[in-house]
Amino acid sequence: MPFLRFLMLLSLVAWIGGLVFFAFVLAPTVFAHDDYNEYESPHTRMHEYLNEEHKGAHDALEAQHEAAHQYPMTRMMNMCSRLIFIHYSMV
Repeated sequence: MPFLRFLMLLSLVAWIGGLVFFAFVLAPTVFAHDDYNEYESPHTRMHEYLNEEHKGAHDALEAQHEAAHQYPMTRMMNMCSRLIFIHYSMV
């Protein structure tokens, strides 16, 4: 019976020792990357691509918006809509 207790205690110590060894020695060694700053993840590349696509679409809409304000009718419609808003806000 004492030999069985010794084996159980030894296995428990080995198991806890393995956890501690992995957590504090092996894991930092395995997961430490010197070139991690140079690595560009696919997620980051996709964000950059989508941001560029969004910026292109936004710039095109902004150009259309500015072009629309060059016409006198647009200014007249803006003025009318402001007058209507003022009228209904007073009522």
